[in-house]
Amino acid sequence: MNKIHIMNTLNDRESSILEYIVRDYILTAEPVSSASVSKKTRIGVSPATARNIMADLGDIGYLEQPHTSSGRIPTDKAYRYFVDNLMNDANLLNTYSGRTRKERHNFDEEIRNFARKTAEAFGIFTVIAVPGHEVFLSGIDEIFKEPEFKELEVSRAFAKLLDDIPEIAEKYHETRKTSFSIYIGNENIFSEGEYFSSIFGSTAYDEPSFVAFSIGPKRMDYERCSTAVRKLIEGLECF
Repeated sequence: MNKIHIMNTLNDRESSILEYIVRDYILTAEPVSSASVSKKTRIGVSPATARNIMADLGDIGYLEQPHTSSGRIPTDKAYRYFVDNLMNDANLLNTYSGRTRKERHNFDEEIRNFARKTAEAFGIFTVIAVPGHEVFLSGIDEIFKEPEFKELEVSRAFAKLLDDIPEIAEKYHETRKTSFSIYIGNENIFSEGEYFSSIFGSTAYDEPSFVAFSIGPKRMDYERCSTAVRKLIEGLECF
């Protein structure tokens, strides 16, 4: 009888193996083999057992096999499971300690510097927007270091996305249901989203209301990027 899985019902061993594969793929951008799972995870399974579990995870949509490799890579469903069940937000950056907005004399420049410093500290692409007004981009060079951007189709999609950044910020501002959201692949609120993941946050509804977000390949370091966006929002609350 085929096993029937729904989201969030993996057993401990399946969940541990999936977590290892997601984390390893985020780090290396290389398909993960059953031998690697057997050798490097702490759950103590043989390569044959790891191979069988990975096959099961593939059958229920969490893993896929690139044509040129015997290893497996995570699917959008795997990233969603990781984000919802396995991710830990690491406190990687001290909360921005700025003066209140009334004491700021060069508002735009301080926002721009804040975005730049956060992008540099985390090595990611970041956006800070005051919807309907100004948008500050930082870290574009960082995202093009990712191996996914060697594919012309992905680079073109991101270039188009850059042109739409103000509209994307406005759309999130208008449709947000929570102050923090993670979108994966086709969940995204923008066109060409199937290639990317995005993490959005927003300040309170008081003026000025900021939107901060990061967009990257679906293989993005979700913990690191989530922490960056949360810290952006914490800092922006000071403006």
